[in-house]
Amino acid sequence: MTNNQRIQQALEAIRTFPDKHPSLMKSHHFLFDLPIDNNVTGCEYILMGINPGETDADWTLAPRDLGEIYPTEASSSYDFRVAKKIEKNRSAKNWDTRSRKLLGTSDIFYTELFFWSSPDRSKLEAQFGRLKDLKKDVLSFCKEQNEVMFEERQPKAVVVSGLGDMDIVSDLYGLVPLNDGSLDLKSGGARLLIAKTDGTRPWFFLPHLSGSFGFSGERMAMIREHMRGI
Repeated sequence: MTNNQRIQQALEAIRTFPDKHPSLMKSHHFLFDLPIDNNVTGCEYILMGINPGETDADWTLAPRDLGEIYPTEASSSYDFRVAKKIEKNRSAKNWDTRSRKLLGTSDIFYTELFFWSSPDRSKLEAQFGRLKDLKKDVLSFCKEQNEVMFEERQPKAVVVSGLGDMDIVSDLYGLVPLNDGSLDLKSGGARLLIAKTDGTRPWFFLPHLSGSFGFSGERMAMIREHMRGI
């Protein structure tokens, strides 16, 4: 889908990175610069997760072809689900639907703090180590490629799903509170949005999109309108 030279160079760097970090070959795929669907007309928001999930079905339905090695990829250049004609599971469909409703657009690209997949957070840390211990190596590499994506896609904002790793993300990307924290959003004592900036664009930290807390229809509308006003 993409002909952007810098993003293609970033993708090639990600594909070859496991050569020097063999533990990453335990992942089924990496995710980087992935449009929410093939109908995007631009990039209004980049939505960042911690790392992509993987299921047993991914390994079964998207096995290696002859000559291929893992991890495969989900990107603007090649999406294994599209290539293998695999329908998204319910969790992935719900994620897409909630992303569109929350952000009020379909012009969304996905990326991750840590590009390589795992079944869950505990498996991620068991296989690769704690995120805070990966900052100087793997996460710094991911940051470099993400910054290429930010520069080339020029989103209005980066939205991060999850508040639990906000300190790690903020330290890695050099984020500071936006307007000294006056633009944060709370409701009934619950933190719905933490606004930060990298000096170029706002970053919005939200409760994890896969959870139910904080995402009633009313609260989603509050978050959406609050982001639009910044």
